[in-house]
Amino acid sequence: MSKYEVYIVSASVEQNWSEKAIEAHSLYTSPMFCACKTYVEKKGVPWLILSDMHGVVWPDTMLAPYNPEQLSDKEKVHRIERAFDPDALASTLIVTLQIQPERGLAVTQWKKRILTETKFTLLGESDSLSLAVTELGLMGAHVEFTHKGIPA
Repeated sequence: MSKYEVYIVSASVEQNWSEKAIEAHSLYTSPMFCACKTYVEKKGVPWLILSDMHGVVWPDTMLAPYNPEQLSDKEKVHRIERAFDPDALASTLIVTLQIQPERGLAVTQWKKRILTETKFTLLGESDSLSLAVTELGLMGAHVEFTHKGIPA
């Protein structure tokens, strides 16, 4: 059993273009994103959003709408790999989950431990989630992923 748990919901191509900038949880508007968002909000669990453009972001992060077609496949892969940089992801988890430092552990060891003690549940239908599974697995994290959906 994992010590920590966080959900990652994939962003969608369908976006709210009515504002120049909007909170990430309101930017993406596909039926799948909305269903996943509703699911994690009802569960009351910590969650993040995986955007091909912006990487892993908090739901309240202000983002501008963008055209996903402006990113090449190579650029998308690079951005997802960068989003799952172990140090950056551990720092995001520390803030999101309000994790306190462990006494007697160096910061690098502590961050590595956080990643291996976290269960990541990935939700949505983006192809980027498959790459996220690989990146998280390389960190030693526990990953649960139901492709193209949310748990029943």
